[in-house]
Amino acid sequence: MRRLGLFLAFCILTVALVAGCGGAATSESSSSDPSSANAPSGADLAADAFAAVEEAGSAHFVVDTTVKASGPAAAMTGDAPVRLHLQGDASSDELAMDVKLDFAGQSFAAVVLANRQELFIRFLNRWYGDRDLKLPGQSEKERDRIEQDFGTPEGLRARFDDIFTGTVLAGPVLDGVSTWEFRGALNVEGILALVDEYGGDAMAPSERAKLESLAELVHFRFTAGRDDHLPRSYSMDVDLGAGDLDQLGQSDSLDSVDLHIAVRLSDFGKDVSYERPAEYEPLEKLFESFFSGIG
Repeated sequence: MRRLGLFLAFCILTVALVAGCGGAATSESSSSDPSSANAPSGADLAADAFAAVEEAGSAHFVVDTTVKASGPAAAMTGDAPVRLHLQGDASSDELAMDVKLDFAGQSFAAVVLANRQELFIRFLNRWYGDRDLKLPGQSEKERDRIEQDFGTPEGLRARFDDIFTGTVLAGPVLDGVSTWEFRGALNVEGILALVDEYGGDAMAPSERAKLESLAELVHFRFTAGRDDHLPRSYSMDVDLGAGDLDQLGQSDSLDSVDLHIAVRLSDFGKDVSYERPAEYEPLEKLFESFFSGIG
């Protein structure tokens, strides 16, 4: 079971996934400590953090995502920011978290319980679930390959530079722990090679140009303890102005988009468990419930 490690890998790979769907930032909190000369590589920092959090066995996490958009397509949000807050605990076996979504002037809350085989969600005081969860469109062989390539410390160490370019500097002190901080940008060439390797469709020149434009606008940071190697924080910022959206072919529907994702990890090694709900409805009915709640 690698749920906690995969959660970390998900955080690290979010930037690549965003780019597939569609320069490093400065840091006021980072130190100019000359010991940065002894910093690990980005690949080693990420892989060692993966290994450390797996050894710890669990962590408490807080994830805050904010999307601010303007333009015709933003009307459905009431021209207000969309905010998603996740907070909970993940172990090598189980995940339990609270979810809060602010959307179109309304707030929605949910509880999520999961392990590798099952998923349960409580929304509007009702439980929905699936005890035989499978990722759609993927064979077991494909899932095993992805987990081997990205869901292990050594797999992440080998693949990290295919996705990112960047540098590791002295990071901020978090929870009393000195850290290293990776600041990076997307490796467009490496991402396209991975798409080809995993059987993805070849990218047309126009789409490649969009990816290259987006890559310049993604700012990514990741910190881990210098001594204990435990991951402490992750952030991603994407700020798209009118000119950027025009290059991406989205200027007709949007004037600007600002996306910010911040993750903090703490309280490593605590027990994590949940009690499966005695009664629940099929997971497919959750979407009906959500849209009826919006209405």
